[in-house]
Amino acid sequence: LDAVGQARKRRLHQCQSARAKHFHHIRLQVRLDQGARRALDHLLAVVEHQQAVAQAIHNQAITLLGQRAWAFNSGKVLHLELSAQLRGTQGEIFRATQFLPIASALGLLPTLDRCVIDAALRSMSEQNHLPERVSLNIALQSMLDTDFRQHLMQLLDAHRASAKRL
Repeated sequence: LDAVGQARKRRLHQCQSARAKHFHHIRLQVRLDQGARRALDHLLAVVEHQQAVAQAIHNQAITLLGQRAWAFNSGKVLHLELSAQLRGTQGEIFRATQFLPIASALGLLPTLDRCVIDAALRSMSEQNHLPERVSLNIALQSMLDTDFRQHLMQLLDAHRASAKRL
């Protein structure tokens, strides 16, 4: 029985040594392959960026920006078009060109559009100086989402005065 125990102990030690040598070899290869290291660093940066955008959407860290649309001939303001920026937890600003592809890939456009519409309706009810007509873009992914459409109807019903201007 003692000899069997000793044999098992030697075999376990051999396996652990072989495993340690194998992992050491792999670590050495990764350190030597700079192309793989750059690719891994890039992948990690992309994942961190995606997480930051998803967190900003989840936190509803949205800033609305408005651009007036003028009639070229008369100079009259036709409407105010709203767009959004996201603020990350580190204070970074994500422009639409940065966060829309990520939100689309992660299936977060309906959530984002809900937040933007809600913020727009609240701002319109609080700020009387805004033009009579306000517009914003809604993603097709959102319009195809049944839950989004139901939520949109609830929002519009809750903010009827502002909804007439949107």
